[in-house]
Amino acid sequence: MKKENSIISLLNQSPAKVFVMYAMLSFLSYLSFSQDYTISTFDKSFCTALPTAYESGTFSIVSTANNVFRKGQGGKTMVFTLSPEFEFNTGVVPIIAVTGTYINTESATYDNANQLTITYTTDNINATDGISLTVQVRAISAGTGYIYRSGGNAQINASDAVPATTEYFGTYSVGDAVMDAGDAVRNDASDVDQFSTSQEMLERAFSEE
Repeated sequence: MKKENSIISLLNQSPAKVFVMYAMLSFLSYLSFSQDYTISTFDKSFCTALPTAYESGTFSIVSTANNVFRKGQGGKTMVFTLSPEFEFNTGVVPIIAVTGTYINTESATYDNANQLTITYTTDNINATDGISLTVQVRAISAGTGYIYRSGGNAQINASDAVPATTEYFGTYSVGDAVMDAGDAVRNDASDVDQFSTSQEMLERAFSEE
């Protein structure tokens, strides 16, 4: 009886109200089931003295349904940000590659050591496709960091805020054993125990000068 009353109530609404309700339900359904892409990450844990050497790796976003990258987009951009404890190697051009056939005219450039922008165009056809980026990253201070989409006007699943900033393309950390190279050097005689072998060697070095 309750179900029948609900249907009757809906039918008694104006066409405009029915349309709005349908549109809202459709939009909510879209939000719930629209992640038609997969992300492959470039992750690294650094365990050498800071700043570390650069490490190379690849991250990507690949559609699993048609029109995820939105057909007919010209000169659209996606901006990727790397957390400040880490740096891109801006001296080496990032490598951008695509899978599929309808993404083209692609390019990738560093805006600075923590930001990378890609630009691409899509043909006016429905297809699946993907974009991958090969970059070099190093750690410059202790902490945990990420690569994530932070801007640009390219639409993924009809939104320029997708993937969300919490969908990481890379996760980076610095191990407990990592220290600044300067921390391993004793520059102050007061840091040496009074009767240690290190003090004796230090005094000998001074007396020989």
